[in-house]
Amino acid sequence: MSRASIIRALITASALLAGPIAVLGQEPARIEFHYSPSENLERIDTALIGSAKTSMDMAAFVLTDRPVIEAITEAARRGVKVRIYLVPGISIK
Repeated sequence: MSRASIIRALITASALLAGPIAVLGQEPARIEFHYSPSENLERIDTALIGSAKTSMDMAAFVLTDRPVIEAITEAARRGVKVRIYLVPGISIK
């Protein structure tokens, strides 16, 4: 099993065990999983990031897509609490 497969399995298991997260007076958190190359991740990511109101968590193998980085930056400027989980030790040259 590859390192990416293990990480994907851990993220999936964590989300399934946690289930929707609810805070009194707020809507439950929405958890979605998307994979490339079968999906247009740039379009999906920028739309989801753009809809974030209070907080967002994002897990990615690498983060190099300029429109996604710009959407994350804009979300932070709007006051959204941003947490990003990347695979340690991966570098893009």
